[in-house]
Amino acid sequence: MKKCTCNRGAADQGGTCTEMCMQDTDCQNGGICNTETGLCMCKPHTSGEKCENIEGCDSLNCLEKSAKCIYDIDKSETTCKCDDENSYYENEECNSSPCSNDDECEYPLKCIDEGFGEGQVCSRK
Repeated sequence: MKKCTCNRGAADQGGTCTEMCMQDTDCQNGGICNTETGLCMCKPHTSGEKCENIEGCDSLNCLEKSAKCIYDIDKSETTCKCDDENSYYENEECNSSPCSNDDECEYPLKCIDEGFGEGQVCSRK
């Protein structure tokens, strides 16, 4: 394997000099910084120097569902996040949160009837 001599603040990663991480927050998508090597150790389904690449986005077709592809750190899986902050992603689609009072909504959302015939939903409006 090719070995590089890197400038200060960079580490050899498979024959390429990459910027070293100093702490976990330097790594994306829940990656962990190995402070001895200065390299990010990525979680499953993520890759890249800073774990910035998320694998499996193409098969989810998030854009067709008015959502973007994200990595759920808690579940260690690729999923979609709805563009509408008043919606949640479940069963491969964006859904609004039904409610009967404000206590059922996450702050700052309020339980309102948006007039679409779907009853009350949690909304920012």
